[in-house]
Amino acid sequence: VPVVPATDDRLRTIIHTSDGSRLEFQDYFVVRRHADSVADVVFEGATAATPAPGVIEALASAGTVVIAPSNPPLSIWPILAVPGIRDAVAAHPNVVAVSPLFGGRALKGPAAAVMETLGLGTGTPAVLAAYAGLIRTLVVDETDRRDVSMSTDDVEVVAASTDLSDGGAAFAEWLLERYA
Repeated sequence: VPVVPATDDRLRTIIHTSDGSRLEFQDYFVVRRHADSVADVVFEGATAATPAPGVIEALASAGTVVIAPSNPPLSIWPILAVPGIRDAVAAHPNVVAVSPLFGGRALKGPAAAVMETLGLGTGTPAVLAAYAGLIRTLVVDETDRRDVSMSTDDVEVVAASTDLSDGGAAFAEWLLERYA
């Protein structure tokens, strides 16, 4: 599977904190260890950016687009902010997102806290809100099995073992068998 960046242009994630600070992503995440409450996330350079060569074509030709279990506002939204990429993902008939939350909490990192402070809520509803209009399937961990009842005509919520103790091989195999 070829891996290409979303853009070759300069794209910076800026965190605006609840106390009014403006932080570069690395300062927020690494230096300050994501201790600040996030009030807003801005993607500087996004409107002027263009997709890297092959990105739109790769999305269009993929049998399945999988959104990894990463922090939606901090890791996935910057990619979607590049003009054309969000539309390409939204137009794809088979987009599967893997929830980064387990029992409403992130295994590590600030995903749950960031989604809550940005007004998305918590747990599976927050992930569904983060990807509204983009995904056809949301895979949640078995600990959130009750959330399959949140399936709608537009998005199916599926519970599976997302145990990554083997490096994610078993989960990746299951995902590809079911959705590829």
